[in-house]
Amino acid sequence: MQNFYNSPLTSETDNGALQIFPNPSSTHFHISMAEEDFNNLKKIELVNALGQTKELPMSETQNISDLAECVYMVKFYFNTGILVVKSLVIKR
Repeated sequence: MQNFYNSPLTSETDNGALQIFPNPSSTHFHISMAEEDFNNLKKIELVNALGQTKELPMSETQNISDLAECVYMVKFYFNTGILVVKSLVIKR
């Protein structure tokens, strides 16, 4: 059995400090967070319902016009070891 207490990443509950909008979205979405948090951002990853992942650019505006309609998880990995996960609906 895996010991999750020694995991290098911890998941933060949604306290509203990191937001993605609009949601649902059709062609793009924006990321809103404190500048100091954005400076600590290591990677942004999109995961579809099949578990396929796509790394997104380190930008406050994300172009998703080439992605299929689906519910995605947007994973934000920080240099501090924190992982924040948000849901994103792409609907056209």
